[in-house]
Amino acid sequence: MVGDSEENDDCVIANEMIYIPEVRNEKRPKVGMKFDSLDFVYDFYNRYALLAGFSIRRHSSWREKYSKEILRKEFVCCKQGVFKKEEPRAVKRHRGISRCGCKARVVVVKVSGCKQYAFSLVVEGHNHTMTPPERVHFMRSHHHISEPAKLLTKQLGSADIPTHKNMSILEVQSGGMEKIGFTKKDIYNFEYYESSLMKNHDVELVTEYFLAEQKNNRSFYFKIEGDSNDRLT
Repeated sequence: MVGDSEENDDCVIANEMIYIPEVRNEKRPKVGMKFDSLDFVYDFYNRYALLAGFSIRRHSSWREKYSKEILRKEFVCCKQGVFKKEEPRAVKRHRGISRCGCKARVVVVKVSGCKQYAFSLVVEGHNHTMTPPERVHFMRSHHHISEPAKLLTKQLGSADIPTHKNMSILEVQSGGMEKIGFTKKDIYNFEYYESSLMKNHDVELVTEYFLAEQKNNRSFYFKIEGDSNDRLT
């Protein structure tokens, strides 16, 4: 059974073998490539990782002492590093090895005299096999709910269609589970976020009305109090 994140992907290491992703040359990171921001760097490397079959995460930064501007940033494979052994405890469930000291990474540095960043180091070799295309969207850095999917989820929710059925509809619409681009857990998180935005919506409307009245009448005064559950009292 496929899990909902990369923690369930086994890290396969065979005799210190190095695995180079098979990705078209124009999609691969190269030393000297320039980007206008660190967000663009992340997006480019993450798209490459999606095609290659691995997940990425942001790693170390080096900042300018006074301005705190980032001068050097590293992005690594999600399997970089190793977990420290902890004290023995009850195991709720067994997981695959999520980190195995993978060295694949890219490093960007601030280009002198401008706001751009450029690749100064690119390491493409991994010490584990790549995740197949039908499973790569389960990996953390590739979870993304598109705006059309968010809109459809809201519409289905307003029709009282449960979340697990939402996923079935989205699967049919996308042409397969591997093409959805997110998991059922992502939908639950999105619905929770949306409900939290609406939680205090009525209070916000009342507050905005009172603030408008206060702007028109300087003697107008109001005070709003809530209980431990954030309900208006």
